[in-house]
Amino acid sequence: MVKDIFSYEILADTRSKTPKYVVYVVGKWDYHMMDWLGCNYRRIKAPNQPIFRLIADAVAWADRWMKEYDKHKVFAPGEGGHVAAMDNIIEARLVYESGEYKHPWAVDDVKELSAEQWNELRENVKEARKNPERASW
Repeated sequence: MVKDIFSYEILADTRSKTPKYVVYVVGKWDYHMMDWLGCNYRRIKAPNQPIFRLIADAVAWADRWMKEYDKHKVFAPGEGGHVAAMDNIIEARLVYESGEYKHPWAVDDVKELSAEQWNELRENVKEARKNPERASW
């Protein structure tokens, strides 16, 4: 469960042969015993989202979801992972990131991936999964 959501990310689901994107919200995890200097952030798949074939559609949906969250301050239930800058598989799949802080590889404007770029992304993720140590920082 995540409270105090402050950002979202759009990740490519590279298991799919055609472009498919998923919205993850990033925030402070509720009910956690350890809080590493206030930086115990979690990445949780946004609930009840449709299947997105375009990055722009995922961003528009996420923007609406964030506005609803800001209005009602509801928790985001679900399973997720700690936000880790060294998670290369996540890095390889990140296609859009909102918020004040952006990773160096995040884009400012939404650019859809061509079929060639999608296949290249899938291959990069496949390689990162084979050799996680080699791909790490």
